[in-house]
Amino acid sequence: MNGRQTLMLLGILVVAAAIGRWWVSSQLDQNTVACSAGRKQLETVYTMVDELSDRLASSNVSKDESAVLRHFQERAIDAYMGTVNPKTRTSPQRTYLDRIYTIDFEKEAPEFKRTQIVNFLWNAELVPRMRCTTLVLRPASPGDNRRRQLPAGAERPDVWQIEELIFTQRSPVEAAGRPAGS
Repeated sequence: MNGRQTLMLLGILVVAAAIGRWWVSSQLDQNTVACSAGRKQLETVYTMVDELSDRLASSNVSKDESAVLRHFQERAIDAYMGTVNPKTRTSPQRTYLDRIYTIDFEKEAPEFKRTQIVNFLWNAELVPRMRCTTLVLRPASPGDNRRRQLPAGAERPDVWQIEELIFTQRSPVEAAGRPAGS
């Protein structure tokens, strides 16, 4: 190799090294910005978790049966459904215990809009392990509660009667020598 080729090769290597350094430093800047943004997002998530755990700790819903019954009452009032009378029964199994709550409304023929029913169901299931297991609805008809035929395509009123509403709360039972939930 002569001096000119060596000089050319060294020049190309210097330019390649400069481009490489510029690329690495831009990648470093991008990674630094991404890491700081990730830290901020993690801090936001940590604060949200702390707030939610505080809200859960201060929640009025507990494992106490009277608190669950009060929870149903409050959710019905929030959904403008009037007062409810939850009836409780238990169904013990080998590995779990089912608490079954049958919801009766004080009105003789309770009629509600779908938004009220959805609001009540959504908020009633906020109790841990609580699920709606039975819901029987039928369209409410005006007047004497007899069904009348509407012509096809006619507007139907958005009013429904709840014939049966049952919630079930399933809790694990302590096995011999094992705590519940393990």
